[in-house]
Amino acid sequence: DGVNNTADNCPQVANPNQANNDGDSQGDACDADDDNDTVSDSADNCPLVANTSQANNDGDTQGDPCDADDDNDGVADPNDNCELTANSDQANRDGDSLGDACDSDADGDGSTVPADCNDQDATVNPDATEVNDGKDNNCNGVVDEGFEDTDGDGVRDLDDNCPSTANPSQTDSDGDGIGDACDSTPFPTPTAKDQCSDGNWQNLTDENGNSFASEKACRDYAKKGKVKVKNK
Repeated sequence: DGVNNTADNCPQVANPNQANNDGDSQGDACDADDDNDTVSDSADNCPLVANTSQANNDGDTQGDPCDADDDNDGVADPNDNCELTANSDQANRDGDSLGDACDSDADGDGSTVPADCNDQDATVNPDATEVNDGKDNNCNGVVDEGFEDTDGDGVRDLDDNCPSTANPSQTDSDGDGIGDACDSTPFPTPTAKDQCSDGNWQNLTDENGNSFASEKACRDYAKKGKVKVKNK
């Protein structure tokens, strides 16, 4: 090979370029382990790059240290936002350095799986406030809780003073938080003093809806406990 045996790193094997990948005393042409990783070249999936573990993410003929595309998705590792997870579309919902396929917080909402029950939607995570949108925003297993309208009157149960009885007006004559429609005692039991004085008698009626002619008439009737607010 033109190299004197005393200087030749493979005196018995021709190698005029004297290539020696691992820089030991043997040239590549006669070295059984060219990368000196203790795995012989014949069994080494990266014969010129040390990889004792023989890691091979995509299971092809090349080990990871010498494979330009470790996930075999057609995107070279230097350009791949998920080097070890195949994602040829390189989808990256939150625009960070990791593609959705390998990002534990793909939607960038600060919550990771499995706590985040939909990592493709930033409006869904354990810290989100539930809104009426057909989703389980706060990941508690219930969709639109608090926005149910059991009686179908257009008022959500959370705000409805009669959640099981339709009463769109939400009338609550006695102000006790229970609507007239479902209150067994919907009207206040007034006294002549607190209901009929200071001109209030003009805003009241008897149980048949008849107005009072005077404060005294209101007081007399109030003693029966049946005075009502007008137009209720």
